[in-house]
Amino acid sequence: MSRTSSDKWQRAKRFGVDVSLLEDNIRKSIMERVLEHQNALDLVFALEVAGREYYAKFRKTHPRSRRRRR
Repeated sequence: MSRTSSDKWQRAKRFGVDVSLLEDNIRKSIMERVLEHQNALDLVFALEVAGREYYAKFRKTHPRSRRRRR
């Protein structure tokens, strides 16, 4: 890190910015970061599927689920 960058980093820390996550990510390899992002994306897709399945069951069983469409 250059002196200017280092000064800005220290100023951010003194200002109260939590840079611990940035520091952790800097230490990781590119592949580790890519795998973490892929895991997060897989979780998002799994939650989307689960939500669709849950609400599909709810719509079928709920008496007010048959709303008139305009």
